Amino acid sequence: DTASFSMTDTQGNTWNSIAGSTSSGTGITQIAYAYANGGSPLSTGTDTFNPSCVGGCQFASFVAFAFGGTLTTSAVYAGNTANAGLQPSPLFAGSITPAATNLVITGIGGDLTNFSAISVSSPFTGLTAYTVASSDSVAGAYILNAAGTALNPHWQYTDSGNEDSTAISAAFATQ
Repeated sequence: DTASFSMTDTQGNTWNSIAGSTSSGTGITQIAYAYANGGSPLSTGTDTFNPSCVGGCQFASFVAFAFGGTLTTSAVYAGNTANAGLQPSPLFAGSITPAATNLVITGIGGDLTNFSAISVSSPFTGLTAYTVASSDSVAGAYILNAAGTALNPHWQYTDSGNEDSTAISAAFATQ
């Protein structure tokens, strides 16, 4: 799959994309994060996000979270894991072991026709989910101050069959 995703915003923040998982169809699930704006702290205030989908994907969709207290250098990114394919529920994002106090974000996307029954394993919180088109859905959740032990987020959902779905998790260092 040659699909890719990028993000810009109206505040001019610099966005970085973590190589995501790509399904056997045309879906890709990535995490994009911003930690600086031209070497300065992130611009704040009213912001509009502008996702861009290139190379075969149909719908650019996203879940946005904003966090303070992370590092403001490239050292903020502390690793990721991903999983993709024709997955029946549950879909495991893959094991990740964050340092103590790290922020961990996990996400899922795909051709999920019944997204109303979505859930993610504990201790993830802040579940945000929605259906983008008739059968394309996206969701995200996070852990603040992860305990420094291995995590393997798993997503539970109801689906009518083995549809393309992808999941990803990433850790971010805090100050």
